[in-house]
Amino acid sequence: MPDAVYDAIVIGGGAKGLTCAMYLQRYGGMSVAIFEERHEAGGGWATEESAAPGFLSNTHATMIYAPHYLALERDFPEFDGADLAQYPATNGAIFLDQEDYILTYSYGDDPTQEKTAREIARYSQKDAETWLKVWSMRNLLIPMWVETWHTPVKELELKEMERMPEIAMAFEENNMPIEPIDYMYSPLRSTKEW
Repeated sequence: MPDAVYDAIVIGGGAKGLTCAMYLQRYGGMSVAIFEERHEAGGGWATEESAAPGFLSNTHATMIYAPHYLALERDFPEFDGADLAQYPATNGAIFLDQEDYILTYSYGDDPTQEKTAREIARYSQKDAETWLKVWSMRNLLIPMWVETWHTPVKELELKEMERMPEIAMAFEENNMPIEPIDYMYSPLRSTKEW
């Protein structure tokens, strides 16, 4: 093995290292070696019993968002080597000034997001309703979210501008009209100026 030659070497066989190697090999046509110091590859995709018997946790990742894995499903349709184990509560916040908390639940535990909306409604009924409206548009919005993480800015701006009528219609159907100026700005510019 000391004589082996590769086009690319990836240090770390975690989720991002494995993903990088997959793209280099498939789309870059490169020979790739992955070096990992742990006993298994996967990093944050590796779940193990750690804190106490029966307590499963990811060993590294604290958050795995849809763009982390949906792009793999899109670009590697044959990839079926992993299942994403979703924890019931995906995010939480503690409010020290109110001595209270709020949780959002995974779509595995809360597929309609009603449970999460009830959490939000403890603070704002309007925000809970907005949460459910945005959730109802997930089939349109999630693929776009994935693209924002994996598409060069200039290409992304063009794609987003082409989709704006569809996006605007979805928001208007949910009584959430988009400001006219947002039709003119790219998502990147809108985000910068908000």
